[in-house]
Amino acid sequence: MSIKDDWGKVKAVLEQGQASTLYCSIATVNPDGTPHITPVGTVFLGEDQRGYFFDHYAQALGSNIDQNPHVCIMAINAGRLFWLRSL
Repeated sequence: MSIKDDWGKVKAVLEQGQASTLYCSIATVNPDGTPHITPVGTVFLGEDQRGYFFDHYAQALGSNIDQNPHVCIMAINAGRLFWLRSL
């Protein structure tokens, strides 16, 4: 999967996950190299392959992204219908 070529799919998965759970998690890397995971309430993915988050308590997340812009976003579709169809 290519982020550039499949950006529409990435956005769709994130939006489905947020619609069912109202939050997601963003993983970044601390300055010492250890992982840091932050649950956030709002993440938007723009058309330009950029993400935007809004969270008052996510201080380490912002400074980690300033040092290393590579992140991993986890958004899970927790809808019962989705999981019943998956089974």
